[in-house]
Amino acid sequence: MTLKILVTGGGGQVAQGVLYSLENTNLDIEIFLTGNDPFSIELHSRENSILMCNVNDKHYVENLVAVIKKFEIDALIPTIDSEIVKVANAKIEIESKTRCKVLVGNPNAIEITSDKAKTIDFLKENGFAYPITERLEKNGFEKFLVKSSFPCIIKSRFGNASKDVFFVKSKKEAQKWIGNSDYLIQEFLDPREGEFTTGIYTDKNGITVGACTLKRNLKNGGTQIGERIINATLEEPLLRMAISLGLPYLNIQSMKIDGKLVPFEFNGRFSGTTGMISKVFNGPDFYIREHVLNEKLKPINNLLRFYVSRGSYFGYFTQEDLDSLETSS
Repeated sequence: MTLKILVTGGGGQVAQGVLYSLENTNLDIEIFLTGNDPFSIELHSRENSILMCNVNDKHYVENLVAVIKKFEIDALIPTIDSEIVKVANAKIEIESKTRCKVLVGNPNAIEITSDKAKTIDFLKENGFAYPITERLEKNGFEKFLVKSSFPCIIKSRFGNASKDVFFVKSKKEAQKWIGNSDYLIQEFLDPREGEFTTGIYTDKNGITVGACTLKRNLKNGGTQIGERIINATLEEPLLRMAISLGLPYLNIQSMKIDGKLVPFEFNGRFSGTTGMISKVFNGPDFYIREHVLNEKLKPINNLLRFYVSRGSYFGYFTQEDLDSLETSS
């Protein structure tokens, strides 16, 4: 039987990685894609594309259910940061109204990964390494200066891909964020030893069946060039973090400080490097096999060292192409 897989966020870097991974599996699947931009190249390059309302639309979940029913979707893979919490909270509703499996983790863990303040709380409470961080509310700024100093980082609790992240060198520069509880102040982690991104798949029994760490160079907040790093000692604390959270797939971003990885951000969803690390393990394939087909996964022991680089492309379409896009309404 052919499985129908719906991927959201068409045109986004995360969706592109998921699509690449799905296209490089031997599963019998048909891919459907949603997006809210009628000018998305990805939507126009695929036969099964659906134009959706914005994630923040109050009818988003309702429209998602309608699309799932209309196309008889077997599994939904959400890829948009602002969508993850909403879909996680609506997972029971969506699955009860359709025959679709919603491939997203439990809401409590998703909330931890979606709020950088709660990510730091999780790391502290579980004895993991973390950067000195304070919420910028009440006397948070003063608390921070007792433990750390300038330069430092100010970032939104809910931002992603380096959005709303500011390098600050003085109190004067920090002033406009002081008292804003939606922002954090965080110690500056020196990048000279490298910035890293790690994808981890943990099965239903809490066993790591796939892990890959890339030392990365960034462009526009995403990984442009990655170097596969094979170091079990370096990765071991990250695997324990993933097991503690209980999410099938977790992406961890970290800096190497004094020979150890210090996490500064979690993504409780497939990340922009999902396609890159599919050379080691295929996260979307694992998720479908385990949670849709109920297969038992075997741990991957792939020790291949490689470099990977992201490219780009463009496409052409007509007014007729725009008019022909399937819509969710």
